[in-house]
Amino acid sequence: MNLIAVPHGLPNTTRHLYLDNNLLLTIPSDSFIGLPLLFKLDLSHNRLVHLEPGAFRDQTDSLSSLDLSFNLLETLDPEAFGELRAQTNLSHNPWLCDCHLQLAMPQLLLDPSSLAEVVCNASEPEELGAQEETSMEDEGPITKLNVSTSKDEEEILRAHGYQHINADLNDGTGKNRVFIWYKKECGNRPVTRIQFSFNDGMKSVLADAWYELVNRDLNRGAGGDYIFLWYFCGSTEHDIPIVDLKVSKDAKEEPALLQDGWERLGCDLNRKAGGNFIYLWVKREKPSYICEITASVDFSCDRYLFEQGYTRVDEDTNRGAGGKHVFLWYRRSTDKSKALTALNVSTSPQEQAKLQASGFKMVCVDLSEGAGGKYVYTWYKKEGCESQIQAMVLLINPDAWKEYQKAGINFVEKNLNEDNKGWKMYITYK
Repeated sequence: MNLIAVPHGLPNTTRHLYLDNNLLLTIPSDSFIGLPLLFKLDLSHNRLVHLEPGAFRDQTDSLSSLDLSFNLLETLDPEAFGELRAQTNLSHNPWLCDCHLQLAMPQLLLDPSSLAEVVCNASEPEELGAQEETSMEDEGPITKLNVSTSKDEEEILRAHGYQHINADLNDGTGKNRVFIWYKKECGNRPVTRIQFSFNDGMKSVLADAWYELVNRDLNRGAGGDYIFLWYFCGSTEHDIPIVDLKVSKDAKEEPALLQDGWERLGCDLNRKAGGNFIYLWVKREKPSYICEITASVDFSCDRYLFEQGYTRVDEDTNRGAGGKHVFLWYRRSTDKSKALTALNVSTSPQEQAKLQASGFKMVCVDLSEGAGGKYVYTWYKKEGCESQIQAMVLLINPDAWKEYQKAGINFVEKNLNEDNKGWKMYITYK
C-alpha cells in the first residue's frame, strides 16, 4: 500500500491491524485512539525512526501483540509505551544503547522468540563502517564499585542492585570470602580509573585526588597487606569508561586476556597474604593506547599525576629491595597516532647509549632508587613501524614470565631489581 502515515477513521471494532511493509517514518501521539478492541498490531518492515510520547495511548488493556521488527529504530522514548503490556518484537533494528533505551526496555514484555535477536550497535564506533554488536544486558559503563567481605554484606549489595565478579579474592588462603561488586546506572558518570592502596602514603594521595574509597580490606582475615580499592569518574581525554571487569587467578589465563583487549591492573590482590596471584582486569568502552609513561619516587608527585589523567601501576618496583617507593605510571588515549610503539629497560651506561642511538627516550627516574645496585631506567619510543602499545604489564609472578613469552607478547628481558635483593620483575607490553 506504500502508506506514509497511520490511516485515520479505522472501525472501532478492529482487532487485527496489519500496517507492515509500508513507508511509515514515525508513529505520532494518539495514533490508535478509539480502537478499544485492538488485539494485534503489526508495524514491521517499515522505515520507523521515531515513536512519539503517547504513540500507543489507549492500548494498555487490549493490545496483546506489537511487532516493531525490521525498522530503523535506534532508541525508544519510554513515554511512547506508557503502561503497555503487549508482547513486543524489537528485533532487526539498529539499536544504540543510550539512557532512553535502557529506561524503556524494562517496561516492555519482549517477545521470547526475538529476545536473543535484540542487539545494540556501539553508539560511537571507533571507525565508520565497523560496528560492534553486544548484548543489551552487557551494554553501558560501570558507575559504582563495592566490596563484600562477609555473607551479610553480599546480601546487602545484591539487594541494592549490585552484581559481583564470581571470583573470591582470598582464594587459596582459606580465609574470608571477598568479592568485588559493580553497578551500571543510567545517567550516572562512568568509572574511568581504578587504583589500589597498600600503604598509608598511597591512601593519602588517592583521597587528595578525589578518588572514591571502598573502605573494606581485600585481604580481610588473610593477613598480608591492607589492600583497598579506589575508583574515579573522570572526564579528561585520558578517561575512557570501563564497561566490564574480570579477575584472573592463574598466570596461564593472563596472555589471552591481554590479547583480547583487557587491561590488567598492577596490584596483586593477595599481596603478602600467600595464595594465588590475583589481578583485576578492566575492559574499556573504546580501544585505547598508551600514549605516555613516567615514574614517581615516594608520593610527592602522585596527586599531580592523577590530576593529569595517569594510571599508577600499583606495584613498588623496589619491592623487597629496600630503598624508596617507586612506581611506574601510564596515560591512555583513543588517538592511535599518539601511541607509544616500543618499551625497553637499561641497567648500564652502555645500554643507555645504545637505546638513545636507536631513538628511545628515557624516563628519568631510577626504578631502584635508594636500593643500591645498578641504575635502572625505563625507555620508550613513539616513532617507527612497530605496533601501537595498548597495554603495559609489570610481572612479578615467575609463572607468568614464560606464559607471556610463549604467547608472543613483548617481554623486556631486564630485571628491574638487577643486582639487588628485591623481587625479580619484568615489563611486558602489547
